[in-house]
Amino acid sequence: MDALTKFVPRSTNRKLGPMPCSYVEKSTCPASCPLMGAGCYGEAGPVSIHWNNLKTPWRAFLGQVGAIPAGVLWRHAVAGDLPGKSNSI
Repeated sequence: MDALTKFVPRSTNRKLGPMPCSYVEKSTCPASCPLMGAGCYGEAGPVSIHWNNLKTPWRAFLGQVGAIPAGVLWRHAVAGDLPGKSNSI
């Protein structure tokens, strides 16, 4: 699967602070997620703006992640998950 992503080098999310973060397409969310349809950050509000504007293919995203300097803390999948199939990665 070549999931679409978005890499943000410096978040403006007040809960995350200015760390790098990412978003991964909805199809990566496992069916077992208890937040699906029940309070998921990506389904509404400011996070949904990012989630609805994904353009970077997974392999290119890995290059962006690889460019993060060593020791820098970053948040993967503010919305979305690792690509897989159903509940398996």
